[in-house]
Amino acid sequence: MSGMKKVIKLHSIRIMSLLNPHDDLPGDMKMFAQLIIEGKIFVQSLPMASEPDQKSWKLRFGCNIPAHAPTFTVAVLHQSETEGKRLVGYAEIGRGEVLGSVESNRPFQLELKKVNPDGPSLKLSAGFSVSEGQYQETSGLDFVAILENTIASVKSHGIRSDLQKMYIDSKKTEFSMDALQLRVMHERILLCYQSNDNRAQLLKILGDIILQYYQASGSVDDLNQAVCACNDAVRDNPGSAIYLADLGKSLRRRFQQLGGLLDINRSVMMLQDAVTLTPDGHPDKPFRLDNLGTSLLGRFQRLGDVSDINKSVLMFEDAVTLTPDGHRDKPSRLDNLGTSLSRRFERLGDVSDINKSVLMFEDSVQLTPEGHPGKPALLNNLGISLAQRFEWLGDVSDINKSVPMQEDAAQLIPDGHPGKPAFLNNLGSQCLQSTMPQSLGPLRMINP
Repeated sequence: MSGMKKVIKLHSIRIMSLLNPHDDLPGDMKMFAQLIIEGKIFVQSLPMASEPDQKSWKLRFGCNIPAHAPTFTVAVLHQSETEGKRLVGYAEIGRGEVLGSVESNRPFQLELKKVNPDGPSLKLSAGFSVSEGQYQETSGLDFVAILENTIASVKSHGIRSDLQKMYIDSKKTEFSMDALQLRVMHERILLCYQSNDNRAQLLKILGDIILQYYQASGSVDDLNQAVCACNDAVRDNPGSAIYLADLGKSLRRRFQQLGGLLDINRSVMMLQDAVTLTPDGHPDKPFRLDNLGTSLLGRFQRLGDVSDINKSVLMFEDAVTLTPDGHRDKPSRLDNLGTSLSRRFERLGDVSDINKSVLMFEDSVQLTPEGHPGKPALLNNLGISLAQRFEWLGDVSDINKSVPMQEDAAQLIPDGHPGKPAFLNNLGSQCLQSTMPQSLGPLRMINP
């Protein structure tokens, strides 16, 4: 843009929390901002920790506002190791507002629009200057490079089609998307849609996509972003069993990765609510019961509360009962019930639990066709359960059955598979156990 014009320069932004603490402002967070012009991320500041008062964040800029843009948007986001990156508020600013503020020597301040009705109240204070001259684009060391084209677009147009493409791509072996695209899509949804059920649907789909991406990347940042998207969906529609179940699963996944008790406690709570909200006869009821049983089992293994393992067994029993014969998930639900019974046997020593555990694993193996990728793990679990019963009751037929199960499991696992050493360890342990006096006690088994 050439010619003499009033050039507006943005120097800095200070964000002040009017209500602190707030769930959207976790203690470990940093704040950053984006200047959005014509639906594109024009420039982005570096993430900054809070100032000593812990209620404000000063973000440094040094850029000219394009002279042809009558309005621009400042989007404020947080970056947290525990809560991911997400939009927390934004302001739409007119060029005339800035010029009037500078010419009258008034501070430029306004309250940010919330992306969630229960979100934090934030005030923005911006430092602008105006000069006469030719407009020149400037960039400084404080800016983070933003990829161009659709990745940096935050326009509402095309969100649904872009999300659909991402979902299809997430089912492929090779991903053509990256973490930045997923994070910007999260921002687009929050920025362009109001809090309602339609937005919750989009956030749910995004959460599913990011969890799938996490499976490939293994990055905790991606896992946090998935939890963040699922949590936003629940905030938009807290009475939906679908969104509660998704959040419960993502929290459990993070607990398995990081071991945070808050995550597994919230997972159990979300999944309990999802089960309660799902009517009897609903096709998703057994699925949600199974998920609740898994989270209860995970919490039991961490804390050892017997009430958790008792509830876990009940949830798995109900899930198995409600799953019709021939359903593809029947073997895995039988396996989960067998595992939970086995863990309760280890804790309480009730022989009926180990007997039923063996039966569940046997049914699971029998219902799983040859060549199924889950067959080795099911055989391994059956072998372990038989070995447990042998250790307790001394019936040689159990250890004689256990060894072939482990042989088959180890044989079916391809060389180079990360679970192969554990399977071979279990086979070796049980072969040795079958030749040792029972008085020497059990050998250590490993669940891959």
